[in-house]
Amino acid sequence: KNDSTFRTRFAGFAIIPDPTFGSPNALAYFNLADNENTHVTFYYRAIRAGLPVNLATVFDFRTFANANLIRRDPSGSEYDNVIDNGIANDEKIYLQTSPGSFASLKIPGLATLSNRVIHRAQLVVEKVPSAGEGLFPPPEILFLDAIDSANNRFLTIPNDFSYDLQQQFYNIAEVGGIFHNNSYNFNISRYVQGIVTRKEKSYTLRLYAPYKTNSSQLFSGGVLTPFLPSELTGLKVNTPIAKGRVVVAGGAYPVVSQRLRLRIIYSKI
Repeated sequence: KNDSTFRTRFAGFAIIPDPTFGSPNALAYFNLADNENTHVTFYYRAIRAGLPVNLATVFDFRTFANANLIRRDPSGSEYDNVIDNGIANDEKIYLQTSPGSFASLKIPGLATLSNRVIHRAQLVVEKVPSAGEGLFPPPEILFLDAIDSANNRFLTIPNDFSYDLQQQFYNIAEVGGIFHNNSYNFNISRYVQGIVTRKEKSYTLRLYAPYKTNSSQLFSGGVLTPFLPSELTGLKVNTPIAKGRVVVAGGAYPVVSQRLRLRIIYSKI
């Protein structure tokens, strides 16, 4: 009868996986922008000039609301055994891309480190073997930011991270976090220099593999970015959403040389 009435009776399509068919170890992605292959076609008969005519009308999905619902269930998995297990220093860290998991990292002794010239401060995160890694590769990028619990917010790493509000990107080559040679490395030299020289705050850090991040950049004097990243829908890090998972060595990993660590190259003053 009309569009408004039709929408009250028909909310749309839902494409969902069938867990009883085949192997559930897969993710399927559909290109809604490809209207030549992704669309719904209505075939119908109408009367034109007094004669019946077979017609078809094609509707694409780009101009209509659409959403992804990705639900993770860790029940019975190895990861399920370490969620909120009460251990402050885990042997392994399980990271899934959004919507997934994160790890809180504390660097003991950093706040009391004496003043020195920091040439390089590198956070080293090494991948370790895990079940299913042949099916699910590690995310291309891990992201690191700071947990400002006093102000209930997340901050980009002070002094080491900056992004372009207009272009909506950050210099990943400088910041680090790209998977290479079985590890992720982050350059936080300026952040460490600020702690040891100017006695700036040593934050608990957050390590994760987001689809987008909404952490805010903090300038000198405690001023945030003019517009919070959340107001700009965030900064995109990993695409497509939900792709990738990795297990990395924690601070108590049995192989000491592979443990999560901060490596500092410095000169005494």
